[in-house]
Amino acid sequence: MADVRRVLNDIAVNESAAAEVVRGLSDWQLNWQQVPGKSWSVAQTLDHIALTNSIYVDAMLKAVEAAPRPTRMWSGRIEAGFFGRKFIENLEPPVKRLKLKAPEEIIPASRKAAEEVLAALTASHEGIRRVIDLSTGMDLNEITFVNPFARLLRPRLGTGLQILMAHERRHLWQASNIRQAALSA
Repeated sequence: MADVRRVLNDIAVNESAAAEVVRGLSDWQLNWQQVPGKSWSVAQTLDHIALTNSIYVDAMLKAVEAAPRPTRMWSGRIEAGFFGRKFIENLEPPVKRLKLKAPEEIIPASRKAAEEVLAALTASHEGIRRVIDLSTGMDLNEITFVNPFARLLRPRLGTGLQILMAHERRHLWQASNIRQAALSA
């Protein structure tokens, strides 16, 4: 269960980091883009995280609800496969490579208020907590779900949770860099 507790801790840390990134920014700074129309603002980056989480959570909930009840004890360790580990490593900041074009359904709105993006992020975290609560006692390495962005891929539920946290760290790092640039603009 230590790995699940780590995910829950990551959620709390990421919520604090998101609040810190938007703290004190004017609406203009929050929505400032270094290259208008081509790069994201702090608000867009946080909105993207919330959208991604929500879509992933829907797929994960379907898998948990369809999973058979456990017949044996789970060790509590999340064990990502080779490709899952590599994907997570490439998501972690500081970002060195793996710049991907976001699928249309997770492209953020052009303008958002700080309260709006923080509320959406918190709501998406409640969804992740719900996945964790509903899967209590289940082996998160045995349950797989259909990746909503690459339907041929079926990651393990535990790996999916780790992917979401790494994805958040990546974009919170990005948002922090955008914040610094916006403050200087």
